[in-house]
Amino acid sequence: MSAQPSIRDFLYEPPGPRARRRITAATVVSAAAVAAGLALVVRQFAVTGQLDARYWSFFARATTWRFLGQGLAGTVKAALAAGALTFCMGLLLMLGRINRLRPVQALPSGPEQEQRQVPVRRQEQGLRQGLRPVRKRRILQR
Repeated sequence: MSAQPSIRDFLYEPPGPRARRRITAATVVSAAAVAAGLALVVRQFAVTGQLDARYWSFFARATTWRFLGQGLAGTVKAALAAGALTFCMGLLLMLGRINRLRPVQALPSGPEQEQRQVPVRRQEQGLRQGLRPVRKRRILQR
């Protein structure tokens, strides 16, 4: 009796020996590059005196850690609230999409299309703001 092939068998093939050697080499080179970059950053901090105790002593205070903990707790609460709200909204949109009545199916399509357009609008806005100084320079040069 043979085992049933899973979807993983069709989507993923384990790397062969040559590919494993390339992956290992790339991992070693990448790790060395990251370590060298971090060493350069720490060295530059040391050269400019930014590793002196006077700059880092406030991390030894309990009030600093309490403040950072409160900020982390607030961030976690906001993330949980956003996740819960998103889950509820997604559930409502899904229930609308799988409904058999055509008018009810049409209701979620508006918010869905709006959410699909948001990344494109942000990209356009960023391009417009980024190109604004270029346009001004061209106008001034004429």
